[in-house]
Amino acid sequence: MSSRLWGWEVTESDKRIASAAAQEALQDFILMLGVDISNGAGILELQKDFHHVRATRLAVGSVRNKVWDVLTGSMVTGLVGAVVFYSTHAGR
Repeated sequence: MSSRLWGWEVTESDKRIASAAAQEALQDFILMLGVDISNGAGILELQKDFHHVRATRLAVGSVRNKVWDVLTGSMVTGLVGAVVFYSTHAGR
């Protein structure tokens, strides 16, 4: 069975060749990054690394939001305090 892609006929053999080439290119690329995924242990280590990177990114985002909340709260509190102070001491 074949299909068409951009006007070209693509056979099942073409699809298998493309899939094998893509898989080999991806394995070579990951190996260039220093990770051997030829066995299950390498794949698990890569998954753990990605999980750690994601967890770190989420933690940094959470801390950033908390810092922003504290800074905003401090500025609002300072502004309200200044308004109250000057409104009670304006007539003196």
